[in-house]
Amino acid sequence: MDISESNTFIFRARAQEIDRPEKTDTYFAYKDKSAVFVKGPFENDSGPKINLIISNIKHDFGLPYIKSSIMYLIPDIFENPLFGFRSSILKNMKYPFLVSEDKTFNNSDLQTQTIKVEYSKKHKRYFRGMSGNSIEIVDFTNINNGFPITLSHLHDINKNNVLMCEFILNILFRYLFGIPDLALQNFIKSDHIYSVDEDVVFKFDHFMNPINLDEKLCKLIKSFITINDCIIKKLQNWKLNRSFIYDLCEITGNDKKETYAILKETLLEIRNRKSLIKLFTFQKLIIFRNVYMIEKRKIFYNDDEVYFDFLTKNDIIDEQFDSDKVIVTYTERRKDFDDTSL
Repeated sequence: MDISESNTFIFRARAQEIDRPEKTDTYFAYKDKSAVFVKGPFENDSGPKINLIISNIKHDFGLPYIKSSIMYLIPDIFENPLFGFRSSILKNMKYPFLVSEDKTFNNSDLQTQTIKVEYSKKHKRYFRGMSGNSIEIVDFTNINNGFPITLSHLHDINKNNVLMCEFILNILFRYLFGIPDLALQNFIKSDHIYSVDEDVVFKFDHFMNPINLDEKLCKLIKSFITINDCIIKKLQNWKLNRSFIYDLCEITGNDKKETYAILKETLLEIRNRKSLIKLFTFQKLIIFRNVYMIEKRKIFYNDDEVYFDFLTKNDIIDEQFDSDKVIVTYTERRKDFDDTSL
């Protein structure tokens, strides 16, 4: 039985460029005459397994999900790959691939565009001057259905209570399970709203409180939550399955009881309308230069006191130092610290 990638799929087009050394390929293809979306190869099957468990949890929650499976194949569909994780794989070795339903194009024609790949300074040494190389990817510009969502699409989605409710619930699902990257490209509108790229979980510190989204989007969501009951009603039906949570912890190495407790507490939080509205209150990152003291509920900046009204005893200041710049962020997802230090 042939287990090569090229004999399993008929390649159609790449979904996105490869701009990092560890980046995994994503592309549209046919498998046994069915349209599929392929992500791989992965270094190991942890990510794909997480994705399958997440789909099971979504099914329990009544959220739209995309059917997927894991296949172990020899990567060979791109000859002499120069980019991403594929460029470092061992020949004739099987690697895991995540194969999903294609909710974007199905069997319809797709258009491609040629772009130049640009790499950040962080990755230029790895790519050894390959910035500017061309790569052909899908052109989503004229897609009317099954598209990755943009802010302009959301105004139309907002007119449909069912779709808007699904979109907000998918954001809250990612928040609950600590699935990072709320970029709109990770949400697809087809017959429903789907959240994709969910092979990393429990990154709770990735989220600030409020959730870090575009200001216009936050206003749109807050307005919807204020006048509609569907979000609160749907959240009441979300029941945590301890078995699925523990299965995820087996993969990630997180403490099972501690993680379950965090999820339980967070679920109670987002079921409260006031908490939800606060969660989607837009707050810019605050950037100071030469911050020399953080004390209780104020920051002293060159002898000027700057108060942070959003700080509570459950908040924590996280300083990220970069040259002479300090980026001050905050979160309410951490409880294990001494609040007297703020």
